[in-house]
Amino acid sequence: MAKNLIDKLKDNQIKINNVLFDSWYSDEKLIKKCKSLGARVICCIKTNRILKIGNSSQYQKLFYI
Repeated sequence: MAKNLIDKLKDNQIKINNVLFDSWYSDEKLIKKCKSLGARVICCIKTNRILKIGNSSQYQKLFYI
């Protein structure tokens, strides 16, 4: 459903600056799709995830503060 919404925005040439969603939607493909439209993505992710941060080729575990 979220992918379809992003596709409709793109198809109708609606510019988005920010996309905010919760951890349920924190999927790599969806985040990349939003970023390809030039949008900044803001979302919660679970602390048991490993991520590539920035242009790094290495994965890092999240830490809890």
